[in-house]
Amino acid sequence: INETSHVKLALYTTGGQQIRVIHEATEAPGVHTLSHDFSDLPNGAYLYRLETERFERTKKLIIQRD
Repeated sequence: INETSHVKLALYTTGGQQIRVIHEATEAPGVHTLSHDFSDLPNGAYLYRLETERFERTKKLIIQRD
C-alpha cells in the first residue's frame, strides 16, 4: 500500500456473489500480510478482490484439499 488508505479484501464466487469480507480496515503504507481459514469452503475456484481508495485488483483463488 503506497499511502494510508481504507482497504477491503473480499472473497467472491466466480459468478460475482460476495461470500465474505476477509479484511476491512484503514491501513498504513507498507507491505501487509494476513492469513485466513478457508476450511469451511468447498474445493473450487473463487475470486478475491483487493480495493483501496486508489487501487482495485481481482484475482483467482483455487481451493483444493485432498
